Amino acid sequence: HAAGLPSLAARDTCNGQGTLTHNCKVTGEAKSDNIGSPFQIIIHVYGPAPDQQLAYAQDTFAENWNNEDLHKDMTVTAANTPGKLAQPLEATIYPNGGYGGGHFHFKYADSLDKDVPMEGSNIYFDSETTFDCCVL
Repeated sequence: HAAGLPSLAARDTCNGQGTLTHNCKVTGEAKSDNIGSPFQIIIHVYGPAPDQQLAYAQDTFAENWNNEDLHKDMTVTAANTPGKLAQPLEATIYPNGGYGGGHFHFKYADSLDKDVPMEGSNIYFDSETTFDCCVL
């Protein structure tokens, strides 16, 4: 391709918004004060540099964590943080019927569409995965 133009892959993923950046990381946490209490769901997106927070979202999963028929959708955007993620990351939390931690489903542009298991037990679960993101 011509010098100075983004590659096709970068153009597709970022749609002209931001720079395609490798080794971005999304982390999802689910934590509760005690068994039977609502869970706080906290999602961060980080760039490859140390402490480079690009986006953040927090919500409450108030229903029974042991009900595998329930799930919660969240949108993680740069509007919630001083960082700059160019497009929103979509996350869905599946508590998985109390058998272990369940999983997060993370989706971002055309570079991430993945179920990521949660590790942990009882009142704290977390997960993470890396992906290509678009940084403003």
